[in-house]
Amino acid sequence: MQFDDLKLLPGTRVKISAASGDGGAPAVTGKYVGCLRPHAVLVAVPASAGGSTLRVGAKVAASLVTGTGIVNFISQVEAFNSAPFPHVFLTYPTAINMRNVRAAVRVDVDIPAQVANLDALDMVEMQSGQIIDMSVLGLKLGSTTALGAIGDELAIHMRLAFEDIVRDVTVSGKIRAQTETQIEVAASPATFPFVLGVEFMPLEEDKRVLLHAYVFHRVQRYGAQI
Repeated sequence: MQFDDLKLLPGTRVKISAASGDGGAPAVTGKYVGCLRPHAVLVAVPASAGGSTLRVGAKVAASLVTGTGIVNFISQVEAFNSAPFPHVFLTYPTAINMRNVRAAVRVDVDIPAQVANLDALDMVEMQSGQIIDMSVLGLKLGSTTALGAIGDELAIHMRLAFEDIVRDVTVSGKIRAQTETQIEVAASPATFPFVLGVEFMPLEEDKRVLLHAYVFHRVQRYGAQI
């Protein structure tokens, strides 16, 4: 795989640090702008970043997060310019190391949901929950009450709103993981004592299309998360 095969979106965060043996200069976090194989990778950086880490000729280690994994590569600073914005040219990497951590892109969300447990007679009435993150394969669900056990099937009703599209949708999924540790959601003031990992069951085509469109929209606007 070549670097540009990653198809990175502009704005992807890139961490640049001195490669081994280049001293203890602080790491710099920038944003990916684009690349031109086999010449260079262009990264926008803070105005204050033109120090020892990004001096011309310095060997650097770069890392970034894609929707499904973590990418690392070794490069060299070819040029640092402050106009029209502070940016650095890194030598196009001859090799990249990618560690896959999940099968599908996941995005942070903050969506109220109504949840019913279809495998527990005493939990078939809808209860409130909050969708914390989502992919096209499943979601993470927070709740103030227990919603079921691993293996239970849930019906999850939610409203997806993006651009000028608003759709109410109900999906079914199996509980694959659960914790009973307090978790505070950054996008919401709520704290959830119960957090479930839910894998979607086979969905109708229109629901799959809607989920793909929603997740892709969130990736474009806010980026993916690991």
